Amino acid sequence: MDDLIAEFLTETNESLNELDLDLVNLEQNPNDKALLGKIFRLMHTIKGTCGFLSLPRLEKTAHHAENVLGRFREGILRSRPNMSRSFSSPSTALSLSSEKSRKPAKSLRAAMPI
Repeated sequence: MDDLIAEFLTETNESLNELDLDLVNLEQNPNDKALLGKIFRLMHTIKGTCGFLSLPRLEKTAHHAENVLGRFREGILRSRPNMSRSFSSPSTALSLSSEKSRKPAKSLRAAMPI
């Protein structure tokens, strides 16, 4: 299971780097439904995998971000300048939680604050 968590954390950090770029692109192209769908699916995947791996705090952060993205997809919220800053907190929280998990320990799960 530790190997699975380590792989998830590596892939998630790579995805979050891509997410940052995608959010900036979405600010510049607020009507790009394909890009918004890509961002939503990424967060949905992160949330689901956190649930599968029993990482409840990380799952909760991803879930809240997914809910906000869903509101953008539904047209309830609209993209605006500096929108990517609104998502820097979930992205940073996910990254920080992932980094804490990389500390050497008998078990990655034991090292996780999640």
